[in-house]
Amino acid sequence: MHETNLLDLTRCPICGQTNACGMELAKLKGLGETEHCWCMNASFAPELFANLPESLLGKACICASCAKGDQS
Repeated sequence: MHETNLLDLTRCPICGQTNACGMELAKLKGLGETEHCWCMNASFAPELFANLPESLLGKACICASCAKGDQS
């Protein structure tokens, strides 16, 4: 699990790699919030969230690799 003092919403809280969150990228580009993100149609196994601290839940998107179970 990747923890930092300052949460980077563009990084996966599990592996620390870029999460490619469309909503966060739109905010960074000044486009406001958008509902278009790869994760909106993705399925996430409950086990992915089991080891995350409660403070990280619902804050930053898990990346596609971790969502597929490719995390190391």
